[in-house]
Amino acid sequence: MKRVTKVVLVTLASVGIVGGAAAYAGSKGGCGFGHGNGGHRMGGHMVERISDRMDLSADQEEKLDNVFDEMRQMRRDVMRDRKDNIQEVLSLLDAPKLDQDKAMAMFNDKAEAIKQHAPEIVAALAEFSDGLSPEQKQQVRDMMEHRFDRYGKSEEKYKE
Repeated sequence: MKRVTKVVLVTLASVGIVGGAAAYAGSKGGCGFGHGNGGHRMGGHMVERISDRMDLSADQEEKLDNVFDEMRQMRRDVMRDRKDNIQEVLSLLDAPKLDQDKAMAMFNDKAEAIKQHAPEIVAALAEFSDGLSPEQKQQVRDMMEHRFDRYGKSEEKYKE
């Protein structure tokens, strides 16, 4: 497996871990990722929610907040020029023939933004994870399994 692929996979797994914990905490208390009805932006409130659910110490909460900070920065970079990118995709679709090189370049730009943030996200995630007790790690595992089970059920309808 190429190094770039490994970095992207590790980054996505990191996002999945925190995202799973965040979604689990959100499903238990109505906290969201900024979607409609006053949902909170990914960050402060989510960290508090997860911290309460997992009974994190102040130091653990700070480390979790660092993970969210790194993820927010990555998201800003990936979403940069979003409106222009949408227009570019629409123009690609309007063309008689899809410009595959241009489409691939767009994907590569986003992958590069993720790749650039991967080391910081992985380091922040490791610092958070390494500071958890075995019980807290089990909680994170349970949260992720719950999240993955939920996604797995919704994906079953697309397998046919």
